[in-house]
Formats: sequence, C-alpha cells, structure tokens
Amino acid sequence: MRSVTVALAALLALAFVACGDDDDGDTATPTTAAATSSPTAGAATGTPAPGTTTTPGTTPVPTPTIALSPTFACTGAVDFFAARAFAGETATVQGPVLGTTIRGDAVILFVGAGEEALLRLEVVIPSAGRSTFAAPPETAFAGREVCVKGTVELVDNITTIEASSPDELSVVE
Repeated sequence: MRSVTVALAALLALAFVACGDDDDGDTATPTTAAATSSPTAGAATGTPAPGTTTTPGTTPVPTPTIALSPTFACTGAVDFFAARAFAGETATVQGPVLGTTIRGDAVILFVGAGEEALLRLEVVIPSAGRSTFAAPPETAFAGREVCVKGTVELVDNITTIEASSPDELSVVE
C-alpha cells in the first residue's frame, strides 16, 4: 500500500511540476539557474544561462566552480517529489539543486524544482550549520545533484528537510 501511495504522490508531483508557474518570466530572481538548461538558455527569454547567478538589475555572472567530494554514499534515496510521502519520517532524498536563496541567516536549496514551484523540496541549512561545510553551501551546491538525509517535514505545505552538516548533505557524483 505504501508503494502505491508513493507512486501516486510521484505522479501528482510530476503533473504539478510540469505545469510550472503562470508568470511571464520577465522578472529576474536571486536564484541560480538550473544545470540542466541548454547552453543557449536565456538568449531570447531573459533567463540566466547555466552556471550563472543573477540579482535584479544586474547582468548574469558565472558561478564559481567549487570542487566537492561526496561526504556519504547516497544509497536507498527517493526522488525529491516522492519525499512528501515520508512527512514526519527520516528519509534519504536525491535531486538537482535548481536554485538557492538566503532567508534570515539560513541557506535554502531548492531541490527538484525552482523556488516558484509548490512541489519543490527545500533543504534548509541553518546559520550554525553553514560553517561546517568546506565552502558556502549557497554556491557550492548550486546546479549540482545532491543527497540529503533527515526528517521530512511539511512547512507551509512545502516539503522541507533540515541539513546542519556535511554528514546530512552531500554532492552526488
């Protein structure tokens, strides 16, 4: 029965993510572009090309390349959209980081979908945990495949996992 629930959640998540948002995309956001975009992304639409970061009113700039090594093996992981079915449970979740932001003193990684998508996974790195990473997580993990271990929570109906150290958040090679 659990696998049917997870499969149904995954199908619904795909349907919602595929719909995207309904804005016209004319405004820049302070998030990092998706690593899966084509090299010419943004030429006609105004969206940043892969590996660039933008802030409103500025020109896209290349994101620095930071060498990372996995801190743990990502075994038995579920996709970001299936994580919602594990609310209140500990899970290992894998997906691409499609944007980052800072809220207060915490770093937020948007996994599997951008900030505007309701069915994204937000990995929250509290301010106390930022210093435990070899490089600033907001730039080090941007555009990369990650694996996160922790308790899945629904915060304002957004799937969320807190990661306070490299023992809980790793790059996937």
